[in-house]
Amino acid sequence: MIKDFDVKISSKDKKAKVTWKIEKDKDFKGCIVFRSFNGEGMVQLSGNLLYTDEYIDSKLKEGAYIYMLKLYDKLGNIVKSEEVKVILTLEKN
Repeated sequence: MIKDFDVKISSKDKKAKVTWKIEKDKDFKGCIVFRSFNGEGMVQLSGNLLYTDEYIDSKLKEGAYIYMLKLYDKLGNIVKSEEVKVILTLEKN
């Protein structure tokens, strides 16, 4: 089960910190972070299964982002988080 899925975005650093809490049981295999940019399809960000509770997405451009997490177990089950939308607006110099 995925709890507290959240995304904090930093316009200064052009990064997003994606965090979550999961209940790991004996069948837990790992999770993968996905992102959509400006309405495009979801793209897998993490190349391999993650075993941590955060992911840093860097080198972001100005626009709207949607993040989602998928949790995988050894039995082949997949649990999706809710989608979280954030908007990055860069300061004009």
